[in-house]
Amino acid sequence: MPSGGVHPITQKGPQRRGGFGFGTFQSEDARAFYAAIREPFLIGKPTRNSQLSHNEGDAALGAASLASVVLTRDLKKAGPLRVARDHGGKLIDMTTFDRAGPSLASLIDTCHAED
Repeated sequence: MPSGGVHPITQKGPQRRGGFGFGTFQSEDARAFYAAIREPFLIGKPTRNSQLSHNEGDAALGAASLASVVLTRDLKKAGPLRVARDHGGKLIDMTTFDRAGPSLASLIDTCHAED
């Protein structure tokens, strides 16, 4: 079976990390993050053409930003990524990235140094 526990032949519809019916590890920080965003941003939201619910992808990236650097252009709108940023997530707003300014590597190093 491929990594993530998703079987490509039997899995229909969207494939999420771990697939359906498979457990995955979730840190206490990620669990607290999902608890904070579940009601305002995930519950009862419609499914998009991608077959993911509204904000589901941003929620996964927000949780990932608690342990890794995430590059995004979506920090202007209210949602899971802004919640993650406001609670210590390592998100770099690419809308303000200027190729003439600091290198992307230095921005990522700065983001890691804030830990």
